[in-house]
Amino acid sequence: MSYRYFVVDTETTDATEDRGVCEVGWVELDTDGQIIDERQSLIDPEQPISPAASGVHHITNKDVADSPSLEEYFSVKHPTCYGSSITGNSIVVGHKVDFDLYTLQPYFDHVPATICTLRWARRLWPEAPDHKLSTLTYFLNLTPNVNAHRVMADIYATHELLLLILKETGTSLDELAARGMEPMEVKFMPFGKHKGKEVRHVDKGYLKWLLAQEGVDPDLRYTAELVMNDKL
Repeated sequence: MSYRYFVVDTETTDATEDRGVCEVGWVELDTDGQIIDERQSLIDPEQPISPAASGVHHITNKDVADSPSLEEYFSVKHPTCYGSSITGNSIVVGHKVDFDLYTLQPYFDHVPATICTLRWARRLWPEAPDHKLSTLTYFLNLTPNVNAHRVMADIYATHELLLLILKETGTSLDELAARGMEPMEVKFMPFGKHKGKEVRHVDKGYLKWLLAQEGVDPDLRYTAELVMNDKL
């Protein structure tokens, strides 16, 4: 099976489940991870952009007033729109890729696998101060991201991080996607009173409480279960 490869990003009205998209972009890669095409557009989210969101990406309601909606961008035949869904079998890459696919999934014909650079960064560089894209840019000596939180700047940063991950793991894009389908161990607790402590050294009473909560990160849940079963 042949695949297309995309690094994607969205900027949104807020971080709720009902969020709207106010900017979308992607780069398409060849099998070696090199950019062969790119797209970007402001989007009318059809709902107000929260002041908190504008404070992050600096996109205002006025900026998107004359932009296409997401549905229009992927359906209308016009120079300012893409005009169709993204065809074929696509491997989609993003930093916390599930966040972006939450709104973009309907516009891809088929996404058999994803690559989350956030998950891989946590796996490969657990000692980083945190794993935000902007922090990793400086921690790993990548190209400074002077326009952070706009889609193309974040996409280029994610693409550079992806290339480093491919180098560190010695894998191809297909192999990285396949490996990413398996759960990954999390070395340090990312939040709470045990933040920064190795998960294997966290009190089992706390881990038992953690496992009873809804919405726990799957990799953290997997790691906590290993500790609870004395396998880590």
